[in-house]
Formats: sequence, structure tokens, C-alpha cells
Amino acid sequence: MVNYHESQLAVLKRKESNELVSASAGSGKTTVMIQKITDLLVSGSVKADQIMVVTFTIAAAEEMKTRLLENINACIKQNPKLVQQLNQIKEDLTTASIGTIHSICLRTIKKYFYALDLNANVSVVEGAQLANLKSQAFNQAIQATSQQDLLDLIEVFSDNKRDYSILNECVNDLYQYLTTIPDRQQYFERSISNYQDSTLAQDIVLAKLKEQVCFCYSKMASYQFTNDKLSSMQTEVSDLLMQAEEQKDLLKV
Repeated sequence: MVNYHESQLAVLKRKESNELVSASAGSGKTTVMIQKITDLLVSGSVKADQIMVVTFTIAAAEEMKTRLLENINACIKQNPKLVQQLNQIKEDLTTASIGTIHSICLRTIKKYFYALDLNANVSVVEGAQLANLKSQAFNQAIQATSQQDLLDLIEVFSDNKRDYSILNECVNDLYQYLTTIPDRQQYFERSISNYQDSTLAQDIVLAKLKEQVCFCYSKMASYQFTNDKLSSMQTEVSDLLMQAEEQKDLLKV
């Protein structure tokens, strides 16, 4: 027997209204949700095929189904006269829409593929297959880019102009980030306009060069130099400072 506190009981008792429950991890959100669904099913307020429960992981969805069935079994023990009705609920729960957003959307697409003009054999791409498709897309983009533009781009990420790995990693990271943004096109346009702002671009370039200069100075401070090493490091710092001045002049044009 679960002892619900006041705010949890308020959620369970409230009927026919939209609920937004915000609570920290381990506070009992799932327990309350399962009890709420159980109450709705047992009271006949809704049927299992009228419920959609979206979870973050497959494991969470399986746990949700298991705990719902456990609740219904507990109700059967408490109400033997309702065994037929409750057994029907258990049967209906096996095909209820309880799963991840991917699995529920896939089920809907497969059910109405004809209305969407899609192949009925559509599936969710995951794991190695997804990684392979990403790799193919990256390679196609590389091949479609002019040689000089590609070299200029790789030079930003690596000293080795034949090394695509860091660029590939950055592209994958950007892709993952973009999947969280509702309007990707607007994000791209805003990002590009930032770099087209000469003042902002100047600040970015100079900040990067300043970071390199500071790194060189830190190396100088951490080593015991011979005269030759010291001279070489001083030359490197001087070159970076000259680059900064050149970049500053170019960005002003």
C-alpha cells in the first residue's frame, strides 16, 4: 500500500483536466502516473486503446507496462467480482500505446502509411546502420565540396589536411545539437549572420589568437630553456602577434 502525500493525492483525485507534473527524480512521478492510469481504466473512464504513455527509454516503457499489470492483478484480488472486466483490461494493455516516442510514432506511421504515401515497411534506423548512413552522408558532402574549400575548412580543425576525423566529429556533434532545435534553418541563418558581422568575427579571431599566444607563454614559463629554445619560442609568439595584427587589419576592410 503506497502512502501518497498531499500533492500526489491531489493529482490522483483531480478528474477530467490537463495536468502538468513537475518534480525531481525519485519523487514518485511514475508511481503516481501508473496509479492514475489504473484508476481511469478500472473505473471505465477510458479504455486502454485511448491511452498513450510516452517514455524516454524502452526499459522505462517495459517497466510501465509491468507495473500497470501488477496494479490490475492487485485489483483482481481486491475485487473478484470484476475479474472478467479486469482481465479484459490486462489483455488490452498488451497492445496499448506505451513506449518511446520512436516506437509510438513508428506504430502510427505503419498503421496509416497509405495516407502518408510511405512504404509500409518503414523502420527506425539505429545503431550501426545509423552510423553507416551518417558516414555515407559525410563522405558525399566531402566529395561535393571543392578541393580548395575543403582544404581551407579542414585547416580550421587540424594541422593535417588529409585528416577528416576531427571535422567529421564536429559535424556529428553539430547534427546531434540540431536535433534538439525546433527551427534549424533559423538557427543556421542567425549563426551565419553572426560571422558576417565583422566586429564579432574580429573578436572571435583575435580571441583565438590570444588563446594561442597565452598557451605559448605558458609553455615558456613551464620549461627550462636553453638560449636556442627560448629564441625559438619567442619567435613563435612574435609570429602569432603579427598574425593577430594582420587579421585585425583584414577584418576592418
